[in-house]
Amino acid sequence: MKIVKRVASLALVALGMLNTNTWAAPAALQEEQEQQTQEVDFETDTIGLATDLLPEIVTPGNLVPGDLIEERFARLQKKIPLVYHKVSHQFVEYFIYTKPDFTRRMMEEKNLYFPIYEKALAKYNMPDELKYLSMIESGLNPRIISYAGAGGLWQFMRATGREFGLKQDSYIDERFDPEKSTEAACRYLRQLYTIFGDWEMALASYNAGPGNVKRAMRRSGGNTFWSVYDALPKQTRGYVPQFVAILYMMHYGEDHGIVPQNTQFPTVADTIQVNGYLNLATFASLSGVTMEEIQKLNPQIINTVLPDYTRNFILKVPSEKFAVIKPNRLAILDSASRRTSSDVMLASLDDNGEAQYVSKRLSHTVRRGETLSSVANRYGVSMSEVKRWNRMRSTKLLRGQRLTIIRKVRVAPRPVAKPETEAKVILAKNTAPETVDSTADSTEEMVAQAEEAANEEPELKTTKAAKAPVAPKAITYVVRRGDNLTAIGHRYRVTVNELKEWNELGRGTLQPGQKLLVSNPSKAGLSKDSQAVAASAKKTSPQIKPRYHTVQRGDTLWTISQRYGLTIDKIKHANNMKSNSIRAGMKLLITG
Repeated sequence: MKIVKRVASLALVALGMLNTNTWAAPAALQEEQEQQTQEVDFETDTIGLATDLLPEIVTPGNLVPGDLIEERFARLQKKIPLVYHKVSHQFVEYFIYTKPDFTRRMMEEKNLYFPIYEKALAKYNMPDELKYLSMIESGLNPRIISYAGAGGLWQFMRATGREFGLKQDSYIDERFDPEKSTEAACRYLRQLYTIFGDWEMALASYNAGPGNVKRAMRRSGGNTFWSVYDALPKQTRGYVPQFVAILYMMHYGEDHGIVPQNTQFPTVADTIQVNGYLNLATFASLSGVTMEEIQKLNPQIINTVLPDYTRNFILKVPSEKFAVIKPNRLAILDSASRRTSSDVMLASLDDNGEAQYVSKRLSHTVRRGETLSSVANRYGVSMSEVKRWNRMRSTKLLRGQRLTIIRKVRVAPRPVAKPETEAKVILAKNTAPETVDSTADSTEEMVAQAEEAANEEPELKTTKAAKAPVAPKAITYVVRRGDNLTAIGHRYRVTVNELKEWNELGRGTLQPGQKLLVSNPSKAGLSKDSQAVAASAKKTSPQIKPRYHTVQRGDTLWTISQRYGLTIDKIKHANNMKSNSIRAGMKLLITG
């Protein structure tokens, strides 16, 4: 269940609603917790670390023979000592009799993450037994957050996570990334082992921090876990025995009547690389993937959007859905990357085809119930940016407080002069020269309208038809370094086979400076007789009334193409569109 609570308040703990030691986390270099509101995800079936083995959580007496457990500990021991102790014995019985459901769930879900753990541990040449530690830390829940703010499978505090390379902002928190957090946990545990030279002490340090363990060593004069046991913090005393007990249960749980009923395995997934803004809800609705599936496969995403500054983010989707996504991937990503907020201006291009941005300073007045996280999410910025712009040391906000928000917005396009000759449907006239200069940049998308013109409908004016068709000129293109036929064909809306046919190309590679015909040479020079026939046919042929679609809010080229049974390319070609961007109120010519 999800509980929203103030991290600074421990009132719930006093009332007994939370175990004060639930999900103990790495504490080295942990940052001082600031008072803030956050969403805390608790499993109803998770366990907490017991500071003392209280009668209500421990079965009376030894129901499992001690010599049996001790013998099995010895059999399981590899690199990490599995010392038999009455505390370890009691935790074994705790998992058998008090928490059998938790134990069963761990047996069922271990295959979801153990392959990741085993690969990373082998990479760092570390004991394979360490994979069981995550069960104690998080109950194998990658999205869980402790009352203290530790998060993920390995329960990293924010500062410790950053120390080991886990990036965190309002959109992505890599503490929840199974692969990256496991890598970080391996590096941290290896560092602790280097400090203490003992795996039990390294585990204790992972829970309490190396400083607390060193203090316990000074107080007790010991240098092993059991020799410093009484000098350790209470929660840490049960940490290592609990680790030993859960390791035992994963091997002998069935001998004690705990049998997995629904063994789970990782979802087979494919990946999509994302650069820039992406609305995940829109992506999900267009691709047939649910938000639940996105969150399950990408637990590090903590927002419903990916920000503008996203670069090379690997988004996982179920393989069974990827077969549907793949042929429409570009259209889906384009539609999901369009903002719908009225305060966001659309793109314009400069002379070099580059989008121009300006910084816009906004003022936000804090309302009741708002947090720094909610304000940052509203404007699509990070919490750290808001704190920097407002010189804030704390994340605490006061009602009525004014915050400065700086947003980068795209500038409005330059005005476009109206053509002298108006046609029935205004289309962009092809003014391409016969030879395209090799240094010229091809504009891949039309200049979008500014926000002020977002709701204006394009005028459709009629004039008299031309007397005769004008023969198009043959267009040639000068090959540049890195070009290929696929890219050139896409740019000029022709196929690779057509380019090969018109230019008599074999299997050889293109050479920089090579000239290619990129329009049909057979249509480049119509004879006078052909022109006359074409003109006559145009006069006598029946006029077909054109059909238009007025773009509604929420429409995309994909949904429109499905409605009329057309392809996206056909709609774009009929309307002389070079990008997939459309806006409400726009009228599109529907052909075919």
